Amino acid sequence: MNINATSLHLTDVMLFSLTPEAVTRYAEPLSAAGCCLSEKHYSLLRKARSYKLEQTKARLRLFITIGGGGRSNGFGNIVTGSPSNRHQFLRRLIKICKRHDFDGIDFDFENILTFGQWEAYLQFLVQASSYLHKHNLLVTVALHPGQFLPESVCHSLDRVHVMAYDMVSHNSPTKHHANFQSVKSVMSSFASNGCPSSKLIMGLPAYARHESDPGLVKTYEEVINEFINYEHEDTPEQRRVKSAIDELNFWKGYRFDSAYDVKVKSEYAKQKNYGGVFLWEIGQDKPLSGVANGGILVESLSSVARSRDLGHAREDTITEEL
Repeated sequence: MNINATSLHLTDVMLFSLTPEAVTRYAEPLSAAGCCLSEKHYSLLRKARSYKLEQTKARLRLFITIGGGGRSNGFGNIVTGSPSNRHQFLRRLIKICKRHDFDGIDFDFENILTFGQWEAYLQFLVQASSYLHKHNLLVTVALHPGQFLPESVCHSLDRVHVMAYDMVSHNSPTKHHANFQSVKSVMSSFASNGCPSSKLIMGLPAYARHESDPGLVKTYEEVINEFINYEHEDTPEQRRVKSAIDELNFWKGYRFDSAYDVKVKSEYAKQKNYGGVFLWEIGQDKPLSGVANGGILVESLSSVARSRDLGHAREDTITEEL
């Protein structure tokens, strides 16, 4: 993928991710602190921000995610630790953001083990928001379906990224892990449990799960690569192929969001006055030269968002994808 071309269709990029342990061991170069980023990640995003500014006069906002799947083990010690340790953790986050010119922080504490950890995390989010806002940093959180926030916590945050995917159910009529009816229900539940609609960001997956074995996963790019005949690159035939894949959401047992599905979900988010949508993750999208240079899914959601700042994206494994 070409991150510069993709950036033209985004308002934000969430860089995934640093572990809490890496933050506590903060050092320069940042890669010396531990998992899972290096200077190359930051350099690529700064260049993308400059490119977007040059081309559109609009500034791309950059966030750094702390935690995430497989990278959250250190969160428990932070949120249940002493006030001084939490304060030191936040001070180091500020140093990282100022050093690398991030606009905000996205907290993603996964695999919370106890109710006590969850309660401590909620308190931490309020304290972190208050402290980080004083340093002109935005604060967001990523949550799975069912992880509802009390109204007071939600109001302290700038955005809530709802991971409306991986909803695997054998009772689902479509066997799609992000089927539209389930997504609508999840988003409605978050809104009815105290979060203003304007702060809710709907998550869209850029990957497929097999209907018989959800543990089998392919990226959207991998699926489309299997489908497309690249002998017709940059020809009218290539454009006919693009038309054919607009509604492709099933391939050899794999179910996923098509370009059309992404548009429908984005239109729904706009209709319900949600704060936007994000794509997990843009490195899994499929650029199509001359037709969708920024990515098929990204450009599909962008086409809906142009009349309003609706498009957000999370970014993972950017080094491997560029």
